Amino acid sequence: QIETITTEELENSEEFLKEAHAKSFFHLLGNPHNLNLFLSIYKQGETVRNRTDLFEKACAVLVKEKNEAHAGARNETYSSSDLIDISGLLCTIYMLTNSAGLSLTETAGDASYPYILDEIGDKVTIAKQAAKTGVFRQDGTNRIVPCHRTIAEYLSANYLIKLSREGLPLPRVVGMITGYDDGTLSDLRGLYAWMATLYPEKSDYLISRDSVGILIYGDVSKFSASGKRTLFNELKLVSKQHPWFLAEVRINNEMGNIVCLDLEQDILYVLNNGHDDIYFLTFVLEALEIGEPLDNLGAPLLRIAQSKE
Repeated sequence: QIETITTEELENSEEFLKEAHAKSFFHLLGNPHNLNLFLSIYKQGETVRNRTDLFEKACAVLVKEKNEAHAGARNETYSSSDLIDISGLLCTIYMLTNSAGLSLTETAGDASYPYILDEIGDKVTIAKQAAKTGVFRQDGTNRIVPCHRTIAEYLSANYLIKLSREGLPLPRVVGMITGYDDGTLSDLRGLYAWMATLYPEKSDYLISRDSVGILIYGDVSKFSASGKRTLFNELKLVSKQHPWFLAEVRINNEMGNIVCLDLEQDILYVLNNGHDDIYFLTFVLEALEIGEPLDNLGAPLLRIAQSKE
């Protein structure tokens, strides 16, 4: 069905689907909202460099749109960046409270749809304006939910990073999205992965708590060489404790992005010592199959291919 829709909507549908696989967002296209949103970006002739770039462009489109309930509403004079920022605040409240949605009036609020406007100070007016944009959809009278959870995760991560950069200690931020054992809460793995992606100066600190989640939900192409090495080494540790992790990360092509010239010696070591951990060796081989070509791995790869073990 995805292929049918893209063929109807785009002249270069094959190129779009190829990019969706290569840039690790094909698995998101099963959601009709995501598919329409991403198609609209490509119809505008936008070049998408990576998964992060896709979500950045998607949010820029959404804050300029009105959701169905407010299609004819008058535009207020707020910049896209301000609307994205306040949308991040609303999404953060939605994510961290694990609520069904948010209420815009006290009478519409309850435990499942908390009323939040009395908690955000002088941001009430712009919050109401953000609630009318395509970032959110109506879920009953004076109730909203994010248009899609992946969008909420991305916007919330940006907002929490902003708080940290403005002075809120990162351990306190992390404490809001991790459990008593310091592990990422299962419902917040996508949010956490985006934090590790979008906060490069703190990625080494963030990676160790959920390296697998970061590989699944984040954008490894944005990581520095240091960040990729940290992720590589953390995944090596995970493979010894949870060898089935490979089944989780096969959801997209993101593991190919961990392959880079700076990690060539690290990868070479695994290829030459694969008997130490056959599961991590399998991960590395699959990553090499879809990642950046490296010139100096021919001999060990040939040896592995010819091995009878």
